[in-house]
Amino acid sequence: MSRFQPALSAFQGTPVWVWAVLCYLLIIGIMAMHKRVVYVPRLLITPILIFGVLYRLNLSETSVVLTFMSLICGYIVGFFLTQKVPIKVINKGSIEIAGTYTTFITLMLFFCIKYAFGYLKATHPDSAFWYIFFEAPVSVLFSGYFLGAASSYLYRWYIGRNR
Repeated sequence: MSRFQPALSAFQGTPVWVWAVLCYLLIIGIMAMHKRVVYVPRLLITPILIFGVLYRLNLSETSVVLTFMSLICGYIVGFFLTQKVPIKVINKGSIEIAGTYTTFITLMLFFCIKYAFGYLKATHPDSAFWYIFFEAPVSVLFSGYFLGAASSYLYRWYIGRNR
């Protein structure tokens, strides 16, 4: 038995839709590396999609507090990291954003963490209850990051549009 056999079996048992999500995230991340024009409402799609993965989780009061704190921390990090990214207001509804690697790295990190949680749930369902306490705050942290980034761009678009 090869020492890579456990990793290979994990990848072989992965549903096709997970690979489709990975391809989508790769495309979004690669596009974010280059200067691009973005329609302003479209900035909110990523945080809404990431936050949407939590709709089915039953959270305790402690987990809700931790989740809310993760959202705030992610928001602050996303807002301030994107303040340095140059943007240019193109017209009333679009902005030009300079390319960075931050989005690509963040999306790949999000995918890897969610993949690991999914693998652990599939292989150790008896321990899955405990993963929820970590999975929800981590997902919300990423959602907060993208929400903060979108807010930063929206704020700067609003200021630039009114000049």
